[in-house]
Amino acid sequence: MTINCWRKYAAWALLASSASSFGQMRGVAVENIDRKADPCADFDAYANGQWRATHPMPAIQVTWAVRSITQDETRARLRSIAEEDAGKAEGLAKGSPGQLTGDFYGACMDEARTNELGLKPLEPLLKAVDGVRDAKGLSAERIALEQVGIAAPMGIQAAQDLHATTHMIAEVEVAGLGMPDRDFYLREEARFTGVREAYVAYVRKMFGLAGVGEGEAEKAAAAVMKIETALAGAGLSRVELRDPKVQDHPVSFAELKGMAPHVDWEAEFKALGVTTEGRINVPQPKLLAAFDGLLGTASMEEWRTYLRWHVLNEEAAYLANPFETTRFGFYGTTLTGAKEQRPRWQRCVIATDSLLGEALGHEYVDRYLPPEAKARARTMAVNIVNELKLSIQ
Repeated sequence: MTINCWRKYAAWALLASSASSFGQMRGVAVENIDRKADPCADFDAYANGQWRATHPMPAIQVTWAVRSITQDETRARLRSIAEEDAGKAEGLAKGSPGQLTGDFYGACMDEARTNELGLKPLEPLLKAVDGVRDAKGLSAERIALEQVGIAAPMGIQAAQDLHATTHMIAEVEVAGLGMPDRDFYLREEARFTGVREAYVAYVRKMFGLAGVGEGEAEKAAAAVMKIETALAGAGLSRVELRDPKVQDHPVSFAELKGMAPHVDWEAEFKALGVTTEGRINVPQPKLLAAFDGLLGTASMEEWRTYLRWHVLNEEAAYLANPFETTRFGFYGTTLTGAKEQRPRWQRCVIATDSLLGEALGHEYVDRYLPPEAKARARTMAVNIVNELKLSIQ
Protein backbone atom coordinates (compact mmCIF):
# COMPACT_ATOMS: atom_id res chain seq x y z
CA MET A 1 0.00 0.00 0.00
CA THR A 2 1.10 3.56 -0.64
CA ILE A 3 1.20 6.01 2.26
CA ASN A 4 -1.78 7.96 0.87
CA CYS A 5 -3.79 4.78 0.47
CA TRP A 6 -2.97 3.72 4.04
CA ARG A 7 -4.15 7.09 5.31
CA LYS A 8 -7.48 6.81 3.46
CA TYR A 9 -7.89 3.21 4.62
CA ALA A 10 -7.09 4.08 8.24
CA ALA A 11 -9.59 6.96 8.23
CA TRP A 12 -12.32 4.75 6.74
CA ALA A 13 -11.53 1.90 9.17
CA LEU A 14 -11.71 4.33 12.12
CA LEU A 15 -15.12 5.51 10.87
CA ALA A 16 -16.34 1.91 10.56
CA SER A 17 -15.00 0.98 13.98
CA SER A 18 -16.46 4.05 15.66
CA ALA A 19 -19.76 3.73 13.86
CA SER A 20 -20.19 0.10 14.90
CA SER A 21 -19.95 1.14 18.55
CA PHE A 22 -22.97 3.40 18.48
CA GLY A 23 -25.85 1.14 17.40
CA GLN A 24 -28.33 3.32 15.53
CA MET A 25 -25.67 5.93 14.79
CA ARG A 26 -23.70 3.44 12.70
CA GLY A 27 -22.92 4.81 9.23
CA VAL A 28 -20.95 1.87 7.77
CA ALA A 29 -22.21 -1.71 7.67
CA VAL A 30 -18.98 -3.46 8.67
CA GLU A 31 -20.46 -6.90 8.02
CA ASN A 32 -20.39 -6.07 4.29
CA ILE A 33 -16.59 -5.79 4.27
CA ASP A 34 -14.50 -8.44 2.52
CA ARG A 35 -11.30 -8.29 4.56
CA LYS A 36 -9.52 -10.63 2.16
CA ALA A 37 -9.65 -7.94 -0.55
CA ASP A 38 -6.94 -5.29 -0.83
CA PRO A 39 -8.62 -1.87 -0.31
CA CYS A 40 -5.88 -0.13 -2.28
CA ALA A 41 -6.22 -2.44 -5.25
CA ASP A 42 -10.05 -2.57 -5.32
CA PHE A 43 -11.74 -0.58 -2.59
CA ASP A 44 -15.21 -1.44 -3.88
CA ALA A 45 -14.48 -5.16 -3.53
CA TYR A 46 -13.15 -4.52 -0.02
CA ALA A 47 -16.10 -2.40 1.13
CA ASN A 48 -18.88 -4.43 -0.51
CA GLY A 49 -17.46 -7.85 -1.34
CA GLN A 50 -19.03 -9.72 1.57
CA TRP A 51 -22.44 -8.21 0.85
CA ARG A 52 -22.25 -9.33 -2.78
CA ALA A 53 -21.20 -12.83 -1.74
CA THR A 54 -24.19 -13.21 0.57
CA HIS A 55 -26.70 -11.38 -1.66
CA PRO A 56 -26.55 -12.78 -5.22
CA MET A 57 -28.41 -10.67 -7.77
CA PRO A 58 -31.87 -12.08 -8.63
CA ALA A 59 -32.57 -12.89 -12.28
CA ILE A 60 -35.21 -10.12 -12.47
CA GLN A 61 -32.72 -7.38 -11.55
CA VAL A 62 -30.42 -5.42 -13.87
CA THR A 63 -28.84 -3.47 -11.00
CA TRP A 64 -28.39 -4.67 -7.45
CA ALA A 65 -27.58 -2.84 -4.22
CA VAL A 66 -28.80 -2.42 -0.66
CA ARG A 67 -31.29 0.15 -1.92
CA SER A 68 -32.76 -2.50 -4.26
CA ILE A 69 -33.71 -4.61 -1.24
CA THR A 70 -35.24 -1.57 0.47
CA GLN A 71 -37.20 -0.85 -2.71
CA ASP A 72 -38.49 -4.44 -2.78
CA GLU A 73 -39.61 -4.11 0.85
CA THR A 74 -41.50 -0.91 -0.04
CA ARG A 75 -43.17 -2.65 -2.99
CA ALA A 76 -44.28 -5.47 -0.71
CA ARG A 77 -45.97 -2.87 1.51
CA LEU A 78 -47.60 -1.26 -1.52
CA ARG A 79 -48.81 -4.69 -2.61
CA SER A 80 -50.59 -5.23 0.70
CA ILE A 81 -52.36 -1.86 0.29
CA ALA A 82 -53.31 -2.49 -3.34
CA GLU A 83 -54.59 -6.01 -2.64
CA GLU A 84 -56.67 -4.78 0.27
CA ASP A 85 -58.09 -1.98 -1.88
CA ALA A 86 -58.85 -4.41 -4.72
CA GLY A 87 -60.89 -6.53 -2.35
CA LYS A 88 -63.11 -3.66 -1.22
CA ALA A 89 -62.98 -1.21 -4.17
CA GLU A 90 -66.59 -1.89 -5.16
CA GLY A 91 -67.84 -0.51 -1.85
CA LEU A 92 -65.59 2.56 -1.74
CA ALA A 93 -66.56 6.07 -2.82
CA LYS A 94 -65.91 6.66 -6.50
CA GLY A 95 -62.72 8.65 -6.99
CA SER A 96 -61.37 7.86 -3.52
CA PRO A 97 -57.72 6.70 -3.31
CA GLY A 98 -58.72 3.17 -2.36
CA GLN A 99 -61.26 2.83 -5.18
CA LEU A 100 -58.80 4.10 -7.77
CA THR A 101 -55.86 1.92 -6.74
CA GLY A 102 -58.07 -1.09 -6.01
CA ASP A 103 -59.80 -1.10 -9.39
CA PHE A 104 -56.57 -0.45 -11.27
CA TYR A 105 -54.51 -3.07 -9.44
CA GLY A 106 -57.33 -5.61 -9.60
CA ALA A 107 -57.69 -5.16 -13.36
CA CYS A 108 -53.94 -5.43 -13.83
CA MET A 109 -53.78 -8.67 -11.84
CA ASP A 110 -56.62 -10.25 -13.84
CA GLU A 111 -54.27 -12.03 -16.23
CA ALA A 112 -56.95 -14.37 -17.60
CA ARG A 113 -59.13 -11.44 -18.62
CA THR A 114 -56.18 -9.61 -20.14
CA ASN A 115 -55.26 -12.64 -22.25
CA GLU A 116 -58.88 -13.11 -23.29
CA LEU A 117 -59.09 -9.52 -24.56
CA GLY A 118 -55.92 -9.82 -26.68
CA LEU A 119 -55.54 -6.69 -28.82
CA LYS A 120 -59.13 -5.47 -28.25
CA PRO A 121 -58.23 -2.67 -25.77
CA LEU A 122 -56.19 -0.95 -28.50
CA GLU A 123 -58.70 -1.31 -31.31
CA PRO A 124 -60.21 2.20 -30.92
CA LEU A 125 -56.75 3.80 -31.02
CA LEU A 126 -55.58 1.68 -33.96
CA LYS A 127 -58.81 2.32 -35.87
CA ALA A 128 -58.33 6.07 -35.42
CA VAL A 129 -54.78 5.81 -36.77
CA ASP A 130 -55.97 3.77 -39.76
CA GLY A 131 -58.43 6.56 -40.54
CA VAL A 132 -55.67 9.13 -41.19
CA ARG A 133 -55.81 10.14 -44.87
CA ASP A 134 -54.33 13.62 -45.12
CA ALA A 135 -52.18 16.18 -43.33
CA LYS A 136 -55.12 17.57 -41.35
CA GLY A 137 -56.11 14.09 -40.17
CA LEU A 138 -52.50 13.30 -39.27
CA SER A 139 -52.27 16.46 -37.19
CA ALA A 140 -55.51 15.66 -35.34
CA GLU A 141 -54.42 12.09 -34.64
CA ARG A 142 -50.99 13.15 -33.44
CA ILE A 143 -52.62 15.53 -30.96
CA ALA A 144 -55.08 12.85 -29.80
CA LEU A 145 -52.27 10.38 -29.12
CA GLU A 146 -50.20 13.06 -27.41
CA GLN A 147 -53.10 13.64 -25.01
CA VAL A 148 -53.02 10.00 -23.89
CA GLY A 149 -49.23 9.95 -23.49
CA ILE A 150 -48.18 8.20 -26.69
CA ALA A 151 -45.18 9.62 -28.58
CA ALA A 152 -46.46 10.97 -31.86
CA PRO A 153 -43.55 12.03 -31.89
CA MET A 154 -43.86 15.69 -30.87
CA GLY A 155 -45.26 16.94 -27.58
CA ILE A 156 -45.67 20.12 -25.57
CA GLN A 157 -44.81 20.07 -21.89
CA ALA A 158 -44.31 22.49 -19.03
CA ALA A 159 -40.71 23.38 -18.20
CA GLN A 160 -38.86 25.83 -16.02
CA ASP A 161 -37.98 29.09 -17.71
CA LEU A 162 -34.19 29.25 -17.45
CA HIS A 163 -34.35 33.06 -17.74
CA ALA A 164 -36.95 33.46 -14.97
CA THR A 165 -36.70 30.38 -12.81
CA THR A 166 -39.83 31.10 -10.77
CA HIS A 167 -41.89 30.72 -13.95
CA MET A 168 -42.92 27.77 -16.11
CA ILE A 169 -43.15 27.99 -19.90
CA ALA A 170 -44.27 25.72 -22.72
CA GLU A 171 -41.53 23.53 -24.18
CA VAL A 172 -41.75 21.77 -27.55
CA GLU A 173 -40.12 18.34 -27.34
CA VAL A 174 -39.60 15.90 -30.21
CA ALA A 175 -39.05 12.29 -29.10
CA GLY A 176 -40.63 9.17 -30.60
CA LEU A 177 -37.63 6.82 -30.75
CA GLY A 178 -38.05 3.16 -29.85
CA MET A 179 -34.37 2.77 -28.92
CA PRO A 180 -32.58 4.75 -26.17
CA ASP A 181 -30.81 7.39 -28.28
CA ARG A 182 -29.30 8.35 -31.63
CA ASP A 183 -26.25 6.09 -31.24
CA PHE A 184 -28.36 2.96 -31.60
CA TYR A 185 -29.56 4.17 -35.02
CA LEU A 186 -26.34 5.61 -36.40
CA ARG A 187 -23.21 4.04 -34.95
CA GLU A 188 -21.64 0.95 -36.50
CA GLU A 189 -19.99 -0.69 -33.49
CA ALA A 190 -21.20 -4.23 -32.87
CA ARG A 191 -23.03 -3.38 -29.65
CA PHE A 192 -25.19 -0.86 -31.53
CA THR A 193 -25.71 -2.80 -34.75
CA GLY A 194 -26.69 -5.89 -32.75
CA VAL A 195 -29.37 -4.01 -30.84
CA ARG A 196 -30.53 -2.35 -34.05
CA GLU A 197 -31.04 -5.72 -35.74
CA ALA A 198 -32.87 -7.00 -32.65
CA TYR A 199 -35.10 -3.92 -32.67
CA VAL A 200 -36.10 -4.42 -36.31
CA ALA A 201 -36.88 -8.08 -35.55
CA TYR A 202 -38.91 -6.98 -32.53
CA VAL A 203 -40.94 -4.49 -34.62
CA ARG A 204 -41.67 -7.20 -37.19
CA LYS A 205 -42.74 -9.68 -34.53
CA MET A 206 -45.04 -7.20 -32.80
CA PHE A 207 -46.77 -6.33 -36.07
CA GLY A 208 -47.13 -10.07 -36.68
CA LEU A 209 -48.81 -10.51 -33.30
CA ALA A 210 -51.17 -7.69 -34.29
CA GLY A 211 -52.27 -9.71 -37.30
CA VAL A 212 -50.03 -8.26 -40.02
CA GLY A 213 -48.65 -10.70 -42.60
CA GLU A 214 -44.91 -11.40 -42.84
CA GLY A 215 -44.30 -9.27 -45.95
CA GLU A 216 -46.31 -6.36 -44.60
CA ALA A 217 -44.56 -6.61 -41.23
CA GLU A 218 -41.20 -6.31 -43.03
CA LYS A 219 -42.45 -3.23 -44.86
CA ALA A 220 -43.82 -1.76 -41.62
CA ALA A 221 -40.48 -2.21 -39.83
CA ALA A 222 -38.72 -0.39 -42.69
CA ALA A 223 -41.16 2.55 -42.42
CA VAL A 224 -40.64 2.77 -38.65
CA MET A 225 -36.86 2.73 -39.05
CA LYS A 226 -37.00 5.35 -41.80
CA ILE A 227 -38.80 7.89 -39.62
CA GLU A 228 -36.99 7.07 -36.37
CA THR A 229 -33.54 7.11 -38.02
CA ALA A 230 -34.26 10.52 -39.58
CA LEU A 231 -35.27 11.87 -36.17
CA ALA A 232 -32.26 10.28 -34.47
CA GLY A 233 -29.88 11.79 -37.01
CA ALA A 234 -31.11 15.30 -36.25
CA GLY A 235 -31.03 14.90 -32.46
CA LEU A 236 -28.28 15.88 -30.05
CA SER A 237 -25.96 13.26 -28.60
CA ARG A 238 -26.00 12.33 -24.92
CA VAL A 239 -22.79 14.29 -24.42
CA GLU A 240 -24.27 17.43 -26.02
CA LEU A 241 -27.42 17.10 -23.92
CA ARG A 242 -25.37 17.48 -20.73
CA ASP A 243 -25.13 21.23 -21.32
CA PRO A 244 -28.45 22.96 -20.47
CA LYS A 245 -27.44 26.01 -22.52
CA VAL A 246 -27.51 23.90 -25.68
CA GLN A 247 -31.22 23.27 -25.09
CA ASP A 248 -32.15 26.88 -24.33
CA HIS A 249 -33.87 28.38 -27.38
CA PRO A 250 -36.76 30.64 -26.31
CA VAL A 251 -38.94 31.84 -29.18
CA SER A 252 -42.26 33.58 -29.68
CA PHE A 253 -45.31 31.75 -31.03
CA ALA A 254 -44.86 33.47 -34.40
CA GLU A 255 -41.22 32.35 -34.56
CA LEU A 256 -42.25 28.80 -33.63
CA LYS A 257 -44.69 28.70 -36.55
CA GLY A 258 -41.88 29.75 -38.87
CA MET A 259 -39.58 27.00 -37.56
CA ALA A 260 -42.09 24.22 -38.41
CA PRO A 261 -44.68 25.44 -40.93
CA HIS A 262 -46.17 21.96 -41.52
CA VAL A 263 -47.40 21.78 -37.90
CA ASP A 264 -50.87 23.11 -37.09
CA TRP A 265 -49.65 25.01 -34.02
CA GLU A 266 -52.96 26.76 -33.32
CA ALA A 267 -54.78 23.41 -33.10
CA GLU A 268 -51.94 21.90 -31.06
CA PHE A 269 -51.89 24.63 -28.41
CA LYS A 270 -55.69 24.91 -28.27
CA ALA A 271 -56.21 21.15 -27.81
CA LEU A 272 -53.69 21.05 -24.97
CA GLY A 273 -54.98 24.24 -23.33
CA VAL A 274 -51.64 26.02 -23.65
CA THR A 275 -51.42 29.79 -24.12
CA THR A 276 -49.57 31.14 -27.13
CA GLU A 277 -48.44 34.22 -25.21
CA GLY A 278 -44.90 34.71 -23.95
CA ARG A 279 -41.80 32.62 -24.56
CA ILE A 280 -41.80 29.02 -25.77
CA ASN A 281 -38.65 26.93 -25.53
CA VAL A 282 -37.49 24.66 -28.35
CA PRO A 283 -34.69 22.48 -26.88
CA GLN A 284 -33.59 21.07 -30.26
CA PRO A 285 -34.43 23.33 -33.24
CA LYS A 286 -32.67 21.02 -35.72
CA LEU A 287 -34.74 18.06 -34.51
CA LEU A 288 -37.96 20.06 -34.80
CA ALA A 289 -36.98 21.01 -38.36
CA ALA A 290 -36.36 17.33 -39.17
CA PHE A 291 -39.79 16.40 -37.82
CA ASP A 292 -41.40 19.18 -39.84
CA GLY A 293 -39.57 17.96 -42.95
CA LEU A 294 -40.86 14.42 -42.42
CA LEU A 295 -44.41 15.74 -42.24
CA GLY A 296 -43.92 16.90 -45.82
CA THR A 297 -41.86 14.01 -47.23
CA ALA A 298 -42.96 10.77 -45.52
CA SER A 299 -46.08 9.25 -47.04
CA MET A 300 -49.38 8.98 -45.17
CA GLU A 301 -48.95 5.20 -45.13
CA GLU A 302 -45.53 5.55 -43.49
CA TRP A 303 -46.96 7.92 -40.88
CA ARG A 304 -49.89 5.59 -40.19
CA THR A 305 -47.43 2.73 -39.73
CA TYR A 306 -45.24 4.81 -37.44
CA LEU A 307 -48.19 5.86 -35.24
CA ARG A 308 -49.58 2.32 -35.24
CA TRP A 309 -46.19 1.10 -34.04
CA HIS A 310 -45.98 3.52 -31.14
CA VAL A 311 -49.50 2.67 -30.02
CA LEU A 312 -48.54 -1.03 -30.04
CA ASN A 313 -45.12 -0.58 -28.49
CA GLU A 314 -46.05 1.79 -25.70
CA GLU A 315 -49.11 -0.19 -24.63
CA ALA A 316 -47.74 -3.72 -25.10
CA ALA A 317 -46.79 -4.07 -21.43
CA TYR A 318 -50.50 -3.90 -20.56
CA LEU A 319 -51.72 -6.35 -23.20
CA ALA A 320 -52.03 -10.15 -23.42
CA ASN A 321 -49.00 -12.30 -22.59
CA PRO A 322 -47.62 -12.66 -26.16
CA PHE A 323 -47.34 -8.87 -26.51
CA GLU A 324 -46.03 -8.33 -23.00
CA THR A 325 -43.37 -11.07 -23.13
CA THR A 326 -42.22 -10.01 -26.61
CA ARG A 327 -41.75 -6.44 -25.39
CA PHE A 328 -39.85 -7.68 -22.35
CA GLY A 329 -37.62 -9.76 -24.61
CA PHE A 330 -36.33 -6.60 -26.27
CA TYR A 331 -36.45 -3.93 -23.56
CA GLY A 332 -35.87 -6.22 -20.59
CA THR A 333 -33.36 -8.74 -21.93
CA THR A 334 -31.70 -7.34 -25.09
CA LEU A 335 -31.33 -3.77 -23.84
CA THR A 336 -30.84 -4.17 -20.09
CA GLY A 337 -29.82 -7.81 -19.57
CA ALA A 338 -32.59 -9.01 -17.25
CA LYS A 339 -32.84 -12.80 -17.33
CA GLU A 340 -36.41 -13.05 -16.07
CA GLN A 341 -39.48 -10.85 -16.01
CA ARG A 342 -40.68 -9.56 -12.66
CA PRO A 343 -43.62 -11.48 -11.13
CA ARG A 344 -46.96 -10.05 -12.16
CA TRP A 345 -47.73 -8.57 -8.74
CA GLN A 346 -44.55 -6.50 -8.89
CA ARG A 347 -45.32 -5.28 -12.41
CA CYS A 348 -48.82 -4.31 -11.30
CA VAL A 349 -47.56 -2.53 -8.18
CA ILE A 350 -45.03 -0.59 -10.28
CA ALA A 351 -47.74 0.34 -12.80
CA THR A 352 -50.14 1.42 -10.05
CA ASP A 353 -47.45 3.49 -8.36
CA SER A 354 -46.45 5.05 -11.67
CA LEU A 355 -49.93 5.98 -12.89
CA LEU A 356 -51.75 6.46 -9.56
CA GLY A 357 -48.84 7.39 -7.31
CA GLU A 358 -50.68 10.16 -5.48
CA ALA A 359 -53.59 7.87 -4.57
CA LEU A 360 -51.38 4.96 -3.54
CA GLY A 361 -48.99 7.29 -1.72
CA HIS A 362 -51.87 8.80 0.25
CA GLU A 363 -52.64 5.39 1.74
CA TYR A 364 -48.96 4.52 2.22
CA VAL A 365 -48.42 7.66 4.29
CA ASP A 366 -51.48 6.95 6.44
CA ARG A 367 -50.26 3.43 7.16
CA TYR A 368 -46.47 3.66 7.31
CA LEU A 369 -45.52 7.28 8.01
CA PRO A 370 -46.59 8.32 11.53
CA PRO A 371 -46.40 12.02 12.49
CA GLU A 372 -42.99 11.67 14.16
CA ALA A 373 -41.50 10.08 11.04
CA LYS A 374 -43.03 12.81 8.89
CA ALA A 375 -41.45 15.46 11.12
CA ARG A 376 -38.05 13.78 10.81
CA ALA A 377 -38.41 13.62 7.03
CA ARG A 378 -39.35 17.29 6.86
CA THR A 379 -36.34 18.26 9.01
CA MET A 380 -34.06 16.16 6.80
CA ALA A 381 -35.44 17.84 3.65
CA VAL A 382 -34.85 21.31 5.13
CA ASN A 383 -31.30 20.36 6.11
CA ILE A 384 -30.56 19.05 2.61
CA VAL A 385 -31.87 22.26 1.02
CA ASN A 386 -29.72 24.36 3.35
CA GLU A 387 -26.62 22.30 2.52
CA LEU A 388 -27.31 22.61 -1.20
CA LYS A 389 -27.54 26.38 -0.79
CA LEU A 390 -24.14 26.41 0.91
CA SER A 391 -22.71 24.18 -1.78
CA ILE A 392 -23.97 26.45 -4.57
CA GLN A 393 -22.67 29.56 -2.81
